Amino acid sequence: MQFLIITGLSGAGKSRAADILEDLDYYCVDNMPVALMPRFAELCIATGGRYEKVALVTDVREKDGFGELLKTLDQLNDMDCGCRILYMDCDIRTLVRRYKESRRPHPLSAPGLTVEDAIRKEEQLLAPIRERADYIVNTSNLTLGMLQNRLFSIFVQDGRKRDLDITVMSFGYKHGLPMDADLVFDARFLPNPYYVEDLRPMCGLDRPVRDFVFSYQQTREFMEMLEHMIEFLLPLYIEEGKLGLTIAIGCTGGRQDHHLSALGLLETAAGHGVHGKILDPWNSVEFLAPGEYSVPKDGYTYFSLIPIDRVMREITIRGAKYPLECRDTFRGDSLTVSNEWNIDPVALRFTDGCCYLIRSNNPC
Repeated sequence: MQFLIITGLSGAGKSRAADILEDLDYYCVDNMPVALMPRFAELCIATGGRYEKVALVTDVREKDGFGELLKTLDQLNDMDCGCRILYMDCDIRTLVRRYKESRRPHPLSAPGLTVEDAIRKEEQLLAPIRERADYIVNTSNLTLGMLQNRLFSIFVQDGRKRDLDITVMSFGYKHGLPMDADLVFDARFLPNPYYVEDLRPMCGLDRPVRDFVFSYQQTREFMEMLEHMIEFLLPLYIEEGKLGLTIAIGCTGGRQDHHLSALGLLETAAGHGVHGKILDPWNSVEFLAPGEYSVPKDGYTYFSLIPIDRVMREITIRGAKYPLECRDTFRGDSLTVSNEWNIDPVALRFTDGCCYLIRSNNPC
């Protein structure tokens, strides 16, 4: 179990730290009374693993009760719950500026006491806690993105980098703009396969439709420029601290075949170590490189693997209606199309070739 106490100077970023740790799957409680901490730890331990990562925020807002924190920390250590202390620090000049900007009183403010005086008094009260801290993070010169990166480096020990979740979606302008879109691109200038009679029954993932759309120079130029821009933006978004990005590709409406232009963005994102999805009301499309995956149902009925490369090798699917064990498939083959879940999630593994994972509620 990981039991983390977040404390430190008022205005140094304890609540921000708790928000970030929530994104790292910590169960966080702000302004937890010190007297309740041991009992809360007992309850977490009694759940048998339900609360494996817990973070509690406490500080001088508790007034007299905060003086019992050192004794409480000794109790938590005796409980063998993996208790650690994250101390959020900041220089006085920066804290004074933050309080002036927020127009909120310091917890230790009193008549005749300046903000600076209150901060210095708080420093003295917290000095014994600071000495016992396992981690000290000074936020004086940190942006939110820098704080996220700092905490991620401390509390993620498996070598993972901080993820930026990308959702790529298509939409019809006649239905209006998606409310949560960060970047919107108008693709109505692209050739529309709906007006080609032989292509009309097909969807945007069918090879003839793809070949038709990309046979035009403007499509290839648009994709090249769009990919360059996304490649430029992704590292900047990650550095800034953005956790999610929604890219919307707009077309005329009805059959949204122009979402083909979005498929290339999934591959671009994957090249930067970023996982993206294309979503519509019925489908979820993801780019997968060789590796091992857990495929959750998430309310969908069917899932398919559509090879991008000529061959996908050594495919193993377990927990599905149609399991596979170390089989190869080829682009255009139906071996991995329209499978269903027997167990949620399905286990997937393949060693060579990339593919699109499509989860769908549309039986057609």
